[in-house]
Amino acid sequence: MRAGAVVPPAELESVIQGSTPSIRRKGPGYTALIAPVGGFEAAEVAIFPLRHKKRAVALVLIDSGLRRSLDHPEQARALVLVASAMLATLASGREEDSGAHPVHEAHPNAPTQVVPEPIEQAPTIDLDAKTRAAAERLARVLVGDVELYFPAKVSQTRVQGNLYGQLRDELERSRATFVERFGEDVEAQYRIFTTTVIHLLCDDDASKLGAAPWA
Repeated sequence: MRAGAVVPPAELESVIQGSTPSIRRKGPGYTALIAPVGGFEAAEVAIFPLRHKKRAVALVLIDSGLRRSLDHPEQARALVLVASAMLATLASGREEDSGAHPVHEAHPNAPTQVVPEPIEQAPTIDLDAKTRAAAERLARVLVGDVELYFPAKVSQTRVQGNLYGQLRDELERSRATFVERFGEDVEAQYRIFTTTVIHLLCDDDASKLGAAPWA
């Protein structure tokens, strides 16, 4: 193994900065990452950013090894999204004040789970930074679960569109969980859940969502 720092080429830099969601092809980015650990290059690759507070803190590289094709790249991407959300949850737990009420997040393997503690008061429309961060974390977990459990449909709709038509029940259940925690007014004004769906499942193309009544 040859140790050494990796100078990111342009395509890796775009993933780190967030302008490109992932890399699904061999190229200078893959070569730069694989060179320090060996000269062998696999047939297919995928590179995903592990993010915290909207910044890439690591790059996850997956390749096909000795096989001709990469197994289940969409499931791998979903797991990275869930890992990013859980990283934010762990970091948030350390920042909680001793007198603050804990924020209950949905378990990453239970996309339809309802938050057990009822909300006594609707969230204010003027979101503070902590509440908004919690809302964004929950949205990423819920949307990541949809991709994790239905990778074929998500992959199909990235090409053909109409995500809502393919996954209406799953999206409605996930949105209901989000609204249960943060309120319909917050989602209507800030569109946190909707924006997360479009970003993670539609590659930032709102037209691929389809005729969702809340879009």
